[in-house]
Amino acid sequence: MADDPWSERPTLFPDGQQVGPILPPADWDDADDRDGPGRTHPLRMGRMSIGRGLSNDVVVNDLLASREHAELLVGRGGAQIVDLGSANGTFVNGQRVDRAVLSLGDVIAIGHHMFYVAEQHLTEHIETGDVEFAVDGVSVDRDGNRLLHDLTFKLPARSLLGVIGPSGAGKSTLLGALTGFRPANVGTVSYAGRDLYTEYDELRRRIGYVPQDDILHTSLTVRQALDYGAKLRFPADTTSDERRRRIDEVLAELSLTNRGSGAPAGLGAAGATQLRFLDDDEASATSGGDLADRQVAKLSGGQRKRTSVALELLTQPTLLFLDEPTSGLDPGLDKEVMETLRRLADGGRTVVVVTHSVAQLNLCDYLLVLAKGGHVAYFGPPQHALEFFDEADWADAFRVLQTNKGAKALANRFRSSDLYMRGSAVVPIARREVQALPSIRQQSVLSQLVTLSRRYMKVIASDKSYLRLLIAYPIVLGAIPWTIKTSAKFGLPSDGKPNLDAPRALLVLILMACFMGMSNAVRELVKEREIYRRERSIGLSTTAYLGSKVVVLTLITGLQGALLTAIALVTRFPPEGAVFKHAAWAEMLIAVGLTAVVSTMVGLIVSAVVDNADKTMPPLVVLTISQLVFTGALLVLPGAKGLEQLSWLFPGRWGYAAAASTSDLNTIQLSGTDANPAVKVDPLWKHTASAYAGDLVGLLIIGFVALIVTALLLRRLDPRRARNR
Repeated sequence: MADDPWSERPTLFPDGQQVGPILPPADWDDADDRDGPGRTHPLRMGRMSIGRGLSNDVVVNDLLASREHAELLVGRGGAQIVDLGSANGTFVNGQRVDRAVLSLGDVIAIGHHMFYVAEQHLTEHIETGDVEFAVDGVSVDRDGNRLLHDLTFKLPARSLLGVIGPSGAGKSTLLGALTGFRPANVGTVSYAGRDLYTEYDELRRRIGYVPQDDILHTSLTVRQALDYGAKLRFPADTTSDERRRRIDEVLAELSLTNRGSGAPAGLGAAGATQLRFLDDDEASATSGGDLADRQVAKLSGGQRKRTSVALELLTQPTLLFLDEPTSGLDPGLDKEVMETLRRLADGGRTVVVVTHSVAQLNLCDYLLVLAKGGHVAYFGPPQHALEFFDEADWADAFRVLQTNKGAKALANRFRSSDLYMRGSAVVPIARREVQALPSIRQQSVLSQLVTLSRRYMKVIASDKSYLRLLIAYPIVLGAIPWTIKTSAKFGLPSDGKPNLDAPRALLVLILMACFMGMSNAVRELVKEREIYRRERSIGLSTTAYLGSKVVVLTLITGLQGALLTAIALVTRFPPEGAVFKHAAWAEMLIAVGLTAVVSTMVGLIVSAVVDNADKTMPPLVVLTISQLVFTGALLVLPGAKGLEQLSWLFPGRWGYAAAASTSDLNTIQLSGTDANPAVKVDPLWKHTASAYAGDLVGLLIIGFVALIVTALLLRRLDPRRARNR
């Protein structure tokens, strides 16, 4: 036993090694009942497991922690901590580690739990949001222009800060700097005295962000939207019961459910504070039915915004940022949303809200006013702002704020006033270029793919009108080719003359397949852009996201293509002499169905390019007309330099060629062609297995290239800090 390295009493820090204080900071053992006294975990020789599972030596009751998150290895030479491949990482002194030797005074962070390393034990502290948030000398430069000038302020714990200013004042730039999504290049943003940018990899889990546009699928119920959001935000080993309990806590906190009572577990006074503020009118409104089981589309504007907030509260952020949450709401809903934010701040969070509305500023603790050009015109209590500007109302104040001369004058007045925090920034710090961060992906790409595919199918199934449209689409389009009479069907007429009706009917069939496929996809990415942006910042895989679209759209469009073909060709049987023996119907179904599916991939490119769903129609029309021209049915493409090569870029060219190959269109068109020497044999239409297979390969290549282009276009939307595959 003498040679056993784990047999002796542990001496964690030999040779008097010491880094930092020996005792935990005084504020760790505060008397607030929400935190309770700091728990201690004695260090013992050998291996100590840390994680969410109850079997661990140190149990971390936090859904951001993995079930088996990390382990401590304690021996005669000291102690080490080893990350066990956790979803959110293990941090020592703000830096992510896979394995690290511990010293006295080190702070281990796992989720919201922090463990202070003492001589023979760990002291645990749960961060609930009672921290100071400070901005010191922050300026933002983009492309040689200064968009935000020397911003300095401090927010104590449980504060609600309102940010207002005219267009062009830099409010979006400010949010990017404060959240760390687009860091400032000058100055410091501090969270509890810690540099947010330097320790962003750990602290980003403390940040919640609600963009102006709702980050919700409106055809889902509130509970369904939160459940899918929880699956993406929590580690893959989180159980459905754990997710459900957390969702119920958030729903109760935001008064979106009637189920249960009392303060949500794990939130301490936050939930109780919220419930005390639920007024009688809102309580009676919710008593008519559980809002959590309503479709998001059927909620009021204020309820929908609260649901967006609920999505962010799942991970219990201590900093909550909102961009124009009251935009488009009437005064009553405006007040409802601002009162909700007031309650959230009182419950133990720091809340920063950018707004155009000035009606409810009295609910804020502090007001930050930005003038045109990114100058700070005021920071202080909202009730003194108009007095400072020497204006009677905000309309007159905004007239001054939106002029260059007025903006600079007010900025100079503020810097000369007692409100300005002098001496806080001795020398503004020029920030280095930020580094790409490790992924915070909670699940594998495959697991995300399954979750996103299920959500997408649920979204479609929940939208009854859209579902009916998907079913009716191929039926209506399949009837259009019947307007072309084909007396000889897809064979040769009895008189031996060319069958010119068959190629026209085939052209309409392929054109309908192209249009149907593209129209299925042209809105699918652009309408979810804000959802994608937010989920990308919390670890969404572009491969999984795009893959879910491909899987579901391929299934739907493939079935539509088969139905379209069956309706268009019923009683108009394809020729008996298929390129593969006795497979004429199958060949035609594959040709039309694959054309529709590949056209869907092209539609995804359009959806990734445009910035508004209303802008998808012009590209759809242009592409449909282009498909008509470049199929080869109207133009003689073989030998036409430039045009022939250009036609290879369109699914309609290869889809029509595959259908023509199985139909033996060359023979049908060339029969008796002595009177029409302009008709030429198209090599892509040859009635051979190799030509047919080559046409299908051409379609697959276009689809594959379209997906690569779409993925690259989506990457433009990535947060600048990290780009995950």
